[in-house]
Amino acid sequence: MANTLQHEFLIHLFRSNTDLAALLLRRYLGVEVPSYSTAVSGSEDATEIAPQPTVRKSDAVIIHLHEQSDRPPIWAVVIEVQRKSDTNKRWVWPLYHARIRHRYRCPTTLLVVSPTETTAEQCRMRIDTGQPQSFWSPLVTTPRRLKIKYTDTTGEPELAVLAAIGHANDPDINAALDHLGTELAKLAATTPQRAQAYADGVLDALTGPARNLWREKMTASVYRYQTDFAQGYVAEGKAEGKAEGKAEAILMFLKYRHVAVSDSDEQRIRSCTDPDQLDKWVARAVDAATAEELFA
Repeated sequence: MANTLQHEFLIHLFRSNTDLAALLLRRYLGVEVPSYSTAVSGSEDATEIAPQPTVRKSDAVIIHLHEQSDRPPIWAVVIEVQRKSDTNKRWVWPLYHARIRHRYRCPTTLLVVSPTETTAEQCRMRIDTGQPQSFWSPLVTTPRRLKIKYTDTTGEPELAVLAAIGHANDPDINAALDHLGTELAKLAATTPQRAQAYADGVLDALTGPARNLWREKMTASVYRYQTDFAQGYVAEGKAEGKAEGKAEAILMFLKYRHVAVSDSDEQRIRSCTDPDQLDKWVARAVDAATAEELFA
């Protein structure tokens, strides 16, 4: 199954905040989490050597270390993001679990995060390993099933992200997205690229009205958690009525998001003097994947 932005985004949350897995398991999934000193990313490799090398890698592995560096790790968490049903995972997940448990010589939990409840239910099915009286099953959840209250995520942007996604179809989605915007704005003050990745990831994860609402909020705030530099350009363009200010903002958005812009595309943007057209391009530059989408 080819990886998607949504797949990579959810993995990125756990890698960016290595305490996130323990936090979710303890606070929202009722798992007794052992006390640990530091959580770090570990090797996801579970490659099979014989009869022919077969690359096997879980999505993420978080190792929870003992405060004494000469002691073995206290606990490991294998994280798998599963977007669609894949019966092969019923054979692979026990392998991931066993390999990581053997490598680090510590208790190990395999956590599956799925965007949809339908896929999550399929992932929860017990796996018959053939060992009598020993069924194996992963721990499975979804952003919605976590039931994270957005009001409890102040200072915890990863939780704010999951709360917003989990509230996508709820009446309070507007408030959840407002809170997320505030958390990302604070995050951008220290790590703007991380805030940008989170904002883009939420846009990709949401669908329907919730996605449109988040896009509107990003546009209305001039995507402030992406770049204050671009925000300044838009403010200048609006205040002084300069088309070039808006054109510069569009180009800065695209450059910051690594969207390829040809010389002819840049010239088209810079030569436009229609304020309404420029405003449309500013809005589209927030999530356009190509220059063609910007001009569509």
